[in-house]
Amino acid sequence: MRPAAPHTEALNKFERVGLRWMLGYSKTDRPALSHWPEKVLKRIRRIERRTLIQASVLGGISGLLFAMSELGLQSWFGEDREGFSEQLSYWAMFAFLGLLISGAEIAVLYWRILRAVGSIGTHAGLDVDRGDTEKMIVLGISRAALDMPNPRAEVHGVDPYSRLPRWKMIMYAVFYRLKVGATSMMIRMILRRVLARAALRSLIPFAAIAVYAFWNAVIIWLILKQTRMRTAGPVAIKDLDELIRDDCPKLEEHERELLFEAIGESVILNQDAHPNYVLFLGQLLDRCNSEAEKIDGNWEESKLKDANLSNTAKGVLLRCLTTATILRGSPRKDQVKFLEKVADILGRSFDGDALDQVQRNVYEGRGVNAELLDAVTPEA
Repeated sequence: MRPAAPHTEALNKFERVGLRWMLGYSKTDRPALSHWPEKVLKRIRRIERRTLIQASVLGGISGLLFAMSELGLQSWFGEDREGFSEQLSYWAMFAFLGLLISGAEIAVLYWRILRAVGSIGTHAGLDVDRGDTEKMIVLGISRAALDMPNPRAEVHGVDPYSRLPRWKMIMYAVFYRLKVGATSMMIRMILRRVLARAALRSLIPFAAIAVYAFWNAVIIWLILKQTRMRTAGPVAIKDLDELIRDDCPKLEEHERELLFEAIGESVILNQDAHPNYVLFLGQLLDRCNSEAEKIDGNWEESKLKDANLSNTAKGVLLRCLTTATILRGSPRKDQVKFLEKVADILGRSFDGDALDQVQRNVYEGRGVNAELLDAVTPEA
């Protein structure tokens, strides 16, 4: 695999801790990057369900402890607190207890997630001692487990964030930190309006229990979904490499350039330096025996319209572009539109249902094959 720095270098403290955990759980005798048998898929699903239930229960316990803390403090200080000093003392104690409960919850939650993700990696056949590619995958899923963003860096010359406004990047970073607390506060404000009578106010602190349980489940579901894609995606990348192995050497230089530019455009439209793209682009450069150290992402539609591509080049381009569209998981609308537009220029039609089927197959560790990929952009 071509060097993938900074995606594999200069890890921060949390990434190093996560990777150490993954090293302990990613030992297996299964073949690397192989298709998942049905029994393996069932085990992975069972791990995911168990982790979701445990996260929900943990969220409920956390919400209960918050409720008990609030009621205890109200009993100690009184519900109608007068004076600045009483208010300051009340909120200082509440903040201290909140930090204590949240810290314990986060520690237990991350410990459970890392164990679950490590087990999924083991069943999927990952072993970090077998090569740089698997080390990259394990690092990617450890970042997913810790819910840490991918490095905001170029992927073999392609900058996925080149068209993403800075304010959106900041919003994405802030949203996760606020989604539990802000939702809980909104629920409480609504309930204070509805449950205005003093006899019902004691129920307000307990309203957060369901909120914490629900949001824990949502957060863990998103993490596990991304973990699954980072584990299963490389299986599809390996399958695609087998499909284009004999055709890539036949491509003319201008056909290779168009291929790289189209894939680069899809990655930019995705707006994320996903580890699957790091592996995919590096492998594509190697497979095409490109002397370039990086991919030029300057896409020009007119170049494709004017190019007289061979049938072999069209097949390689569409298979690679279809795979790139679903490698992060659910594709963005702009990616799908781009794939559809390229297919139309090349005289092909587009089948959205077939693309969904490719995505399901990849997500379930079954990889891709020629029949599945070609069904997405059949002859018009």
